[in-house]
Amino acid sequence: MSSKNPDYDLVALGGGTAGMVIGIFGAQLGARVAIVEADRLGGECTWTGCVPSKALIASANVAATTGRTEKYGLPPAGFQGEINLEHVLDRMRVLRRRIYEDSDSEERLRELGVLFGEVVLEDAGGCCPSERSVFSVVIVEVDEPVVGVGALGV
Repeated sequence: MSSKNPDYDLVALGGGTAGMVIGIFGAQLGARVAIVEADRLGGECTWTGCVPSKALIASANVAATTGRTEKYGLPPAGFQGEINLEHVLDRMRVLRRRIYEDSDSEERLRELGVLFGEVVLEDAGGCCPSERSVFSVVIVEVDEPVVGVGALGV
């Protein structure tokens, strides 16, 4: 269902890393873009993958290194007692929230035409996202949909 005047030049189905990058760069190039996301922007990388795991790995590296300061010609340092896992997890949550607010937030991306909700493909040229804030279906026509499969394991 191709049209000479679609609602959007580009619609990314999925607001994970790929969908956001496509949407942001498309908008910067002047395209009319929409990102359709049913849950939360940022996808697996922000919420359960890259960001949390790297924060935990960084904390583990600091703990391991401070326990071996003499190996580096430094006086014994390290921490006293047990590692408080809840503090480590709190740090991870703070970092994840900061990254989300700086890069992935709904407010930041809404200006790009972000639509939230479910998508039903009508055919290769159209989709029907339903917005969270409205109790109706918004029908958009697009020539080039991009499907972000993210962590679905397709």
